[in-house]
Amino acid sequence: MKFQADKKHVSVTGRTIYREGIRYLGYSATSISFKFVGTKATAEIVSDASKHTEKEWAWIAIYYGQDRDPAKRLRLEQDRQTIVLFETQQTTEKQITIVKYSEAEYAACGIVSIEITDEVNPGEEILLSPPVHKKRQIEFFGDSITCGYGVEGDVSDEIFDTADENPTKSYSLLTAELLDAEPNLVSWNGKGVYDAIALNVTECGCVRSNPVQGANLRQ
Repeated sequence: MKFQADKKHVSVTGRTIYREGIRYLGYSATSISFKFVGTKATAEIVSDASKHTEKEWAWIAIYYGQDRDPAKRLRLEQDRQTIVLFETQQTTEKQITIVKYSEAEYAACGIVSIEITDEVNPGEEILLSPPVHKKRQIEFFGDSITCGYGVEGDVSDEIFDTADENPTKSYSLLTAELLDAEPNLVSWNGKGVYDAIALNVTECGCVRSNPVQGANLRQ
């Protein structure tokens, strides 16, 4: 059974774009979740890796159920690829979540379709109702520390690499977890709401403040 990542079939978290049948995960920690009964689940995913350097490629993580740690962490190295999300030899019920780890500024991540199968009982795979959203939701506006920029890197690193980005270790998702809330991040590294480190920040709609005012605000 093949289906698209629309809200009829999956639960969507964060600010995403659904365009021409493709669910684009934009900001850090945006995700989709679904539940099924079967033996295998795959996803066809598009990106624009060919337009970016290797250090700017998109990263995603695959979670099962309510696990705190991902079962898989993958880099989208191609403009279109099929990824095995889950596979077992026995028919089972499974909840799967695809989370975007890298931020919106770099390579894209679009989910074209998801396919579930039951190789033990061919044709009898079942797509269950999407997981229920948490009652409490919280939205974070911020920059690098909000999206987990370089949180897994080393202080000696001079060049940014999306491989070092992990929103689950940022204060935003840790706070949401403690509050049992569903997080929604609006964050770009170096581009804050009040101030930014970049010289040209017009692309994200930010306004660069007076450096002195910014310094005073942070004291």
